[in-house]
Amino acid sequence: KRPPARHEVSGKPEAGVAVIVIGYGPAGRAAAERIAELGCHVVVVDQNPTATRDARSLGYSAVTGDAHYAEVLEHAGLRRAACVVVTVPGAATALRLVSDVRLGAPEAQILVRARFHRSLAELHAAGAHVVVDEEHEVGRLIAKAYEEMVLRAQRDKPSPPT
Repeated sequence: KRPPARHEVSGKPEAGVAVIVIGYGPAGRAAAERIAELGCHVVVVDQNPTATRDARSLGYSAVTGDAHYAEVLEHAGLRRAACVVVTVPGAATALRLVSDVRLGAPEAQILVRARFHRSLAELHAAGAHVVVDEEHEVGRLIAKAYEEMVLRAQRDKPSPPT
């Protein structure tokens, strides 16, 4: 069972179905932006009041508080959420949040960021539907950048005179 909140929860509670994004650092911001572009209602949850103020200024709903507390997730609309995206970088924190979300919203889809490849199995076992492997994605993007660099060099290479 999750502990009760020991601090003030702030932000407007949600009335409808939404995608909840937990963590509004660079990964959470990018995820929220793309999810909103897809037409979904985004609710940001972050402990940092500046982060939730920024989220609200961009048109997202936002709740300021620690997502480890049941009251914070309930205030964000967890029971009605279609999907929860966990973007926090720490493996132990992400694992606990996935477990908390799974308990509070068994039907919700859960997408989670895994900072390290070694966390994949544990996050899946905790109930995550999709785990984005940061190490794999960075390697894939580096390879893609290399490929583009090589293709550009080949394209820009002067042709030998005939």
